[in-house]
Amino acid sequence: MMDETEVYTPRVLKAHRAGDMFIHHLDKAWIGYSTGIDAGEPGVVDGAGSLDEYLSKVVGTVRRLGDEWSHRVTVQGLERGASQWLTDEDGGDGEAVGRFASELNGLGFEVTLSLNDYDQSSSFARLLVKELEKGLNLGRMAPAILYHLESGTDMASEPHRGFVSLAYRYGNVEFAGNLTGQGRQSPAGYVLGDPADGGRLGVATLNLPRLGHEARNEEDFYVRLGDLLGIAIEALESKRRAVEELLKSGRLPETNRIHGSIEGHRSAITVVGMNEALLNLIDAGVGHVAGKAVTYKVLEYIGERVQEAQKEHDHPISLESYPCMEAGAMLATKDCERYGDAYAQGEDALYYTAASELPPGHGDDLWQALEHQKRLQSIYGGSTMLEVHLRRGIPYRDECGLLVRRIMGQGFGEIKVSPLFSLCPEDGYLYGEAPSCPTCGREAVTYTWVDGRPRPLNTVGEGLKEAHRQRESHDIKSA
Repeated sequence: MMDETEVYTPRVLKAHRAGDMFIHHLDKAWIGYSTGIDAGEPGVVDGAGSLDEYLSKVVGTVRRLGDEWSHRVTVQGLERGASQWLTDEDGGDGEAVGRFASELNGLGFEVTLSLNDYDQSSSFARLLVKELEKGLNLGRMAPAILYHLESGTDMASEPHRGFVSLAYRYGNVEFAGNLTGQGRQSPAGYVLGDPADGGRLGVATLNLPRLGHEARNEEDFYVRLGDLLGIAIEALESKRRAVEELLKSGRLPETNRIHGSIEGHRSAITVVGMNEALLNLIDAGVGHVAGKAVTYKVLEYIGERVQEAQKEHDHPISLESYPCMEAGAMLATKDCERYGDAYAQGEDALYYTAASELPPGHGDDLWQALEHQKRLQSIYGGSTMLEVHLRRGIPYRDECGLLVRRIMGQGFGEIKVSPLFSLCPEDGYLYGEAPSCPTCGREAVTYTWVDGRPRPLNTVGEGLKEAHRQRESHDIKSA
């Protein structure tokens, strides 16, 4: 396999190592970032004679793809594929689904199951939600769920209410759908998942705060931004050529079997620290009226350059908001070491605000955040989401589903509820941030949120711990 020097040009690697931008999964430069499959499509998963065999073959397919993609595999069509094998919802079928979820969790890379995207029997989803909750209570945070909603979805009926319940307790569900017919139409992918015929080949995150600090004025900022975009697009095109070369040489056999080509896969440009970039540049963050106006201009400028690059290279390229948080913490540390007066979030450790979001300590008013982010998120051509942070998990009640629907009714195509919770190795789920279990006294593990996924707080870097500490949860009592 190739190393990064055989994939990327010297100026691309220099920009990454200097901290001008961040290339995700540079250690696996020769393979793509994420892909999707349709497990209900003939030819993708064949030869099964039972539900257990079918699900085992799905796991095998995902495992092989995980060797050929660096970050995530999304599985669509499970409900359609499994429906022919469902026989005993209260017996052996549940055991088979439980083994399936456990095996996916143990693969060592991100897996997303895309559900409710076909008009099929919901028996499989009812089984799955029960088994997922068992695993989550033991700290098995994979697979993630991408749950599609339509205007007629009854959130209070099963299996929908089960996934709403998981979302408000564990936060491992991303809801997606265009309930208003307005806003972004058919995005190329989602924050936590990809379509069956596509994915992301490469992801490059732009360090906006550094541009804001180095620029002499707004005009100079756009010149520097244009130059950096050129380098990022060069990096993404290099990645595409590398993956195409491997595919043609037969070294990505499972990708070749399922997709045949990577024509449906996009390249992604994400941004980090818009808030800090504006503080460096005009002394007003994204929450200020002047900062918000410049944010529109910056995102629209990037979007226009991305569209130009698509036409020039005849490949899909999209502006997206995630992933960026882990990269942002590393870039903030680099910038403040290099420029002592650069603006960053944090007191005990440093980080940058995700994408063009309001900073974690901005306030707890959910509807103010929705109003602020609505137009900004509509500018992104690729995946972006509204994340609702909760101080603690909430037991299911019908109002939980109504809030999801109400937010999506504002024009948000992707939303995620991210509650604070902890797990005791003996007693399981604990509401909120708990250093120890109130029942047995054992040390508990608190989970935080990084690029939409739960991570044990004690495993993340200091910058992300500081973001967790400073984050104000949204007040949904009046929602």
